[in-house]
Amino acid sequence: MMGEIKMGKSLLILGNGFDLAHNLPTSYKDFLYVCAEYIELPHNIKVGDNIEKVKNGFIQKYKDDLEFKELVKNNSWLKIFFDKINEMGNNWIDFEKEIKHQCETIVKEINNIFANSILIQKNIIALKADLKDLVFILNRYLVIVNKIEINECYSDVINFMPTHIINFNYTNTFSRAYKKLAIDYIHGRINIKDKSTIVLGFEGMNNENNDIEFGEFLKYIQMVQKQHS
Repeated sequence: MMGEIKMGKSLLILGNGFDLAHNLPTSYKDFLYVCAEYIELPHNIKVGDNIEKVKNGFIQKYKDDLEFKELVKNNSWLKIFFDKINEMGNNWIDFEKEIKHQCETIVKEINNIFANSILIQKNIIALKADLKDLVFILNRYLVIVNKIEINECYSDVINFMPTHIINFNYTNTFSRAYKKLAIDYIHGRINIKDKSTIVLGFEGMNNENNDIEFGEFLKYIQMVQKQHS
């Protein structure tokens, strides 16, 4: 629940640029790179030098976890994202847009009278399960990122020093680098015990009736579910 911000208080809103500015590899491209390296998938993903410590930490921690490796290797969303970045090049990073595109493609199939409805429903169920697994994998990746020491702080932030933070990131970079304050994690946060509240999806479908079928892909549904989990 978002806390009340009273008059005279100062507010800072954080997006992923804040983590990246502190040299943390939190982009989706960074995540895909490490996943590809972990499962030894050939790729052409280009990332910065700051990824090596995270990559090595991730691989070392989960190298003997064969069940987890299979989970990463067989995740349908990761397969879609790998195909997309190979097709579009290193500038493509929009997971949410691609998740929505895949759901809209399924809607078109549903509306096709010649489509096999049973196969479509199985596909929807599989994609829902794989989205939960994707969040699980992403959480484990970001927990490794969150262990990286932050060596540089910004004077503008120190001089401003808000009383309240609205954070669209999953990480607690501000608390680690500056000061522990009241923070509202709008899209959830990571958890070292694999119990994250990460929200990963899109805003809504063009037809509200489709929101029912695809509710588990929608951010606002996930936010409600994870606030009460």
